[in-house]
Amino acid sequence: MAEDDNVRVQHVLASAGVNSDTGCLDWNTDSDVVAYAASCFVFINHNSASADVPQKVQQTCTGHSARVNCVRWMRHVDDAGSVSFAPSLLVTGSSDKTLRLWRKSADVPHTWSTVQVLKEHAESVTDVEARSFSSGRAIIASSAGDETVRLWQSHKPSEPFELLQVIATPRHYMMALSLALLPSTDRLVLACGGDDMRVHVYAETASDGLVHQDSLPGHEDWVRSLDFTTIHTADGSKALLLASGAQDCFIRLWKIAQQTPLAAQQQQKQDKFEAMLQTSERIFHVDGLTFCSSLDALLAGHENKSGMWLDGARMGEVGGNTLGFFGAVFGPRAQHVLGHSFHGALHHWEAGSSSSSWTPRVVVSGHFKGVYDLDWSPSGDYLLTCSDDQTTRLFAPWQHARTTDAWHELGRPQVHGYDLRCLAVIDDSSFASGADEKVLRVFEAPQSFFTSFQTITGTSLTQLGQSVAVKGRALGASVPALGLSNKPVYEGDTTHANKDTDSHTQYFRSTTDDAVFPFESEQLQQPPFEAQLVQNTLWPETRKLYGHGYELMCVACDHQRTVLVSACKATKPEHAALRLWSIQSGLEVAQLPGHKLTVVKVSFSPDDRWLVSVSRDRAFCVYERVETEAGPSYELRFTHAKAHDRIIWDVAWVPDSKHFITGARDKHVKVWAVADSGEATCTCTLPKFPDSVTALAVTADTRPSSSSPSSSSSSSSALMLAVGLDKGAVHLHRSADNGSTWAQVHVLDDGMAHRATVRRLKWRPNSSDDAAHQQGLYLASCGLDHVVRINLVA
Repeated sequence: MAEDDNVRVQHVLASAGVNSDTGCLDWNTDSDVVAYAASCFVFINHNSASADVPQKVQQTCTGHSARVNCVRWMRHVDDAGSVSFAPSLLVTGSSDKTLRLWRKSADVPHTWSTVQVLKEHAESVTDVEARSFSSGRAIIASSAGDETVRLWQSHKPSEPFELLQVIATPRHYMMALSLALLPSTDRLVLACGGDDMRVHVYAETASDGLVHQDSLPGHEDWVRSLDFTTIHTADGSKALLLASGAQDCFIRLWKIAQQTPLAAQQQQKQDKFEAMLQTSERIFHVDGLTFCSSLDALLAGHENKSGMWLDGARMGEVGGNTLGFFGAVFGPRAQHVLGHSFHGALHHWEAGSSSSSWTPRVVVSGHFKGVYDLDWSPSGDYLLTCSDDQTTRLFAPWQHARTTDAWHELGRPQVHGYDLRCLAVIDDSSFASGADEKVLRVFEAPQSFFTSFQTITGTSLTQLGQSVAVKGRALGASVPALGLSNKPVYEGDTTHANKDTDSHTQYFRSTTDDAVFPFESEQLQQPPFEAQLVQNTLWPETRKLYGHGYELMCVACDHQRTVLVSACKATKPEHAALRLWSIQSGLEVAQLPGHKLTVVKVSFSPDDRWLVSVSRDRAFCVYERVETEAGPSYELRFTHAKAHDRIIWDVAWVPDSKHFITGARDKHVKVWAVADSGEATCTCTLPKFPDSVTALAVTADTRPSSSSPSSSSSSSSALMLAVGLDKGAVHLHRSADNGSTWAQVHVLDDGMAHRATVRRLKWRPNSSDDAAHQQGLYLASCGLDHVVRINLVA
């Protein structure tokens, strides 16, 4: 189907955490480009060394069909041993058993594309290494679950890589690789580490390629990281220094040097006592040359013949709650360190005036598991998301001097103990969420949120929806030990801790001794760091709503902010009933029967007269609002027992409150008209989609270009429909006659859509930022690929 040339889609936000594995992050310091693995994507981020440039994901590279396990920039090593990153070539390995080679496009700025796919491995790729040398030779080494290490070779940048050698590692998996040239030669040396707790050294010979030379013992757990560097010894000769890191909490340094005949004779003449005092040297021979490898240092404060290695600086939360780091890389001039932690968070530190002083920097962030639901605030000023990673995250634009569209995570209102499944924003200062538990929880924004939000986004309290009473609210929240509830922290519960004279920020620390995440109140001037997100941006829990018999599946709030409706997993009609809650009292107002199986989505009409629910039983129910003594409630008016042939996954209302749209596993999208009696009839069925329909969102098409002279009707009746599919695609359809007929106008490409099930789509409501709204329509999406996206449809 032809697409509309007038529809343009622009990337605004792509957010996801780094995959939990070593080797998933690398920094090309020549061009300040960071690449990291996020689900099956490769995220490209211009990570400028300047603190004045906000961080933003420039591109989400697609191509891998499964989880990306390793990313590596090609490093060029010259004759002196200096390392650079020219030419810019990125190599990635994945659980789809392939390696992909990426180069930057010469025509399209900030665009990377696949130039070659290597498909020789039979199992998941676990690590990759890439080096080029002054001779023009470039080598790629990769390890995989098929118990092999494979090497590819190219002699010119324009030539493709060809398989050079396969090294078998029977009954062992190699998970760390590093390449170099043997000192003062042009022969390759390869170091491999894995689950046998040894570092295996292979050296290149003239006749047999890479041959196993030695297995260096010492580690007591899996070897997870290796890296070669060139050093100069006391006599001026070159040597290799190999660092190996393992799960035994130790780093070992090994030196590989060429041994001269005189040194070999002297070594033979030394007595046994002298030999015992020296570190054991291991000898191997390569084409008539003799090399020795020896343990140079154990990085645990031990002294040896190379001197004493001590930690010059410690970064991260020592004794904190983030469960440690998977990896880290140096930035430009070794003045920056970028690491990624167990929960997918990036951490960036910049060196200060002293060698032990390192300052944290703002970085991008995101969920590290599937994202199940999202919702905009009524004002459109922020986006709230929830995920299997048991967190709720708040995203909003940072009004930075250099840009106005740098969206960042500004808060983590909920850190839970169960996987989160659904949420609904009640107003600009509260929301409700449901998880794999029977309780619906309601949260309220603390004082710290309003002060920091206004400073970072430039949005005042009067702009943030209706004016909100801030005085009297809790300062923040903390999570008690062994607890699931965010406990409010009031001013009386805190003690004055200190004052930062540079930033003039007052700090207050929670006096709750048993808190897992103790609260420290501060007015943020910029998006928070990971430690601040985990600890200082929680929202207090104000209510628990009990009544459901099984895990929560969906929740929604009416537009008048008077009632919540929720549903849970169900195999019987009594559990499939919707539960209606009063927001003011927190009490259950009614139970709404109608379905036989789990209700997966509920939606209120824009005028709140109607409530529609869709279910696994392939039916939808229409309820009408009624006023009772206990307050507003809803009553069943109509049930369509077989609206679709398969499970109905989503429902969305048209702005006129007279039509709604359903999408189902049968790959169909249908438009329904609601009569005054509540009866709904199908008025339109869109052409069959290529995959199951899992998410829908519809809005009035208010784009400046939508009311073109060729339009058959006024722009007031034009609609834009977004359809999300099970395999991640997002289709845009437009109607010029209020939903009677539809035309496909755009299909979001892989770099702007998803690679797994699209769980939710939501158009941004009219924002308090009028300039942003006039640019076009903002579409938020989330999926099981861990990614939260915001795209501008102009």
